[in-house]
Amino acid sequence: MKLIDVCNKVVAEKTAALIRPKLGVNHEYDVKEMFGGKKKGWVLLDLFTASAISKVAAALNETNRAKLNTLPPLRVSSICFQLLK
Repeated sequence: MKLIDVCNKVVAEKTAALIRPKLGVNHEYDVKEMFGGKKKGWVLLDLFTASAISKVAAALNETNRAKLNTLPPLRVSSICFQLLK
């Protein structure tokens, strides 16, 4: 799943999730529930951050949304919080 799709899923389910890059596929992420299992190599995507990314992505045009999908998650969250100030 692309990062924006993951964020939309997290917001729809109203819960946090763990994400990590898929092996061999650029800009795609594996998603799993926050509870249970090993957490090494996974990054927490909380509801607040996912909501911010979803709101900014919804306001962007298709070209800029595609560019946002190619950035790493920490950079995307930083950009989105700066835009929401």
